[in-house]
Formats: sequence, structure tokens, C-alpha cells
Amino acid sequence: MIFELLFFLSVVIAGTPATRMNSRSMMPLRPFAMNQQELERQMMEEHNQNLRRLTDKYLLDESVKGSLKNANKRLWRDMRISEMEAKMQFRKQIAERGNQPQYKQAADKWKSLEMQRKIWINARSK
Repeated sequence: MIFELLFFLSVVIAGTPATRMNSRSMMPLRPFAMNQQELERQMMEEHNQNLRRLTDKYLLDESVKGSLKNANKRLWRDMRISEMEAKMQFRKQIAERGNQPQYKQAADKWKSLEMQRKIWINARSK
């Protein structure tokens, strides 16, 4: 009986999450606990996952449809859409944290990356 009680308690303790989660998202409810490096790492992970997904979709489109031009158009359109979603998510996270000085560096870095991307796209289209 005692062993069953101990086993049950260990299962209950192991099953509870360390932080409470927001029901609408996968983000923990303590947004201020995340420092700049964690924020940047999380953003890069999401961005890389999106790129992998888009690349897989691109390769599938190329093999199924056979038209490299159409697959390329779809890839660029999807990348722009996912990039807009990433920007909205980032701006939402920054707004949740307020204008705190420790997050200003991450916001400035994101803006500089946006500018570099725009310059690269303009140079590519010429």
C-alpha cells in the first residue's frame, strides 16, 4: 500500500509541468523570465523550422508539378508569408515585454536583419 502511494505521488509530480502554459499558445506565462539570448535562440529555431518546412514543400512541388518556375514562385510567396508571421510574433513578444532596456538590443538586431534582407532582395531583383 505504501509503495503504491509513493508510486502514485511520483507519477503525479513527474507529470506536472514546471511552468504554467497559456491556453492560447505554447509560450509559458512568464514572458519576462526570458533573456535576450533565449529570445534570439527561440526566434532562430522557429525561423529554421519554417525554412526546413518550406524547403521540403519546395522540393515536393518541384518533383510533383515538374515546373521549377512555379515551385520557385510558391517558395518565395510562402517565405514572405512566414516572414510576416515571424515579424508579427516578434513584435507581439516585444510589446508584451514593454520597452525594457534589456530587450532593446534584440529589437535593434531584428530591425537590422530586416534592412539587410530588403537590400539583398532589391539587389537580387535588379
